[in-house]
Amino acid sequence: MTDSAPNKTTPLINTLPEFTSDVYVNIAPSELVTFAVYALQDNGHYSAIEEIVSACFRLFPHRFSLKNYFYWPDSALTLSFLTEAKNKGDLKGDPIEGFAVKVQGRQTVKRVAKVLKVTLPVPEKKVKIIPAPEIKQIETVPAAEKKEEVPQEI
Repeated sequence: MTDSAPNKTTPLINTLPEFTSDVYVNIAPSELVTFAVYALQDNGHYSAIEEIVSACFRLFPHRFSLKNYFYWPDSALTLSFLTEAKNKGDLKGDPIEGFAVKVQGRQTVKRVAKVLKVTLPVPEKKVKIIPAPEIKQIETVPAAEKKEEVPQEI
């Protein structure tokens, strides 16, 4: 039995470090949320709220923690910044279905990555395969086998 499943890519979130607060202090929280959603996305799938809250807290703990309990994530704060990012046009989706980064949001992600000094993976280019037209093979008869037809007179 052969393994025909495609190679699963590792989401970017698993390769990113926890950033120090001085690196991201000047970045808008809605942009950080957009970056976290992008880091979670795997093949364009939508990310659930719980995953986004966790990712924001793991990547940027000083910005997305509860005020008096800095070791716990603040989901209400994260949700408000998700809504803000969606209203800006960086994200698409909703709390029930999840969120994904829109094309406009990719520009935001690139800016944030530059400030964080993170290299983003280059997405695979989709190649459209156009089927070649069918070529009809013409049967050829060797010259030795060819017989000239001579019209017979009656």
